[in-house]
Amino acid sequence: MDFRRNSPDQHYDRFVARAKRARKWASLTMFLMVGVSLTAIWQEKRLAPPVHDGMQVAAVKVLQLIDSSEGAKSFVTAAVSKISPSGDRSGSPVTAALLKLQH
Repeated sequence: MDFRRNSPDQHYDRFVARAKRARKWASLTMFLMVGVSLTAIWQEKRLAPPVHDGMQVAAVKVLQLIDSSEGAKSFVTAAVSKISPSGDRSGSPVTAALLKLQH
């Protein structure tokens, strides 16, 4: 029996491949955690008031940008109509502003 099947180079290659997969999953996990955290802050201001206020300012700027672009306005209108075709007009201020763009 030959116990030297795994040379140091093969061991290193497996180590590098495993590290690459771990970094990929860690990046994806971090992205999802940031997204979930920002969603929670958006819904509950008490979690991080300065971040929530900054998100409100950013949302207004994005709405102004969307309003100034005809292509973006038509995209948002189409997306909103697909999301809530039943005429449900409840939701956050940003949702209400996006729905105003539809008219």
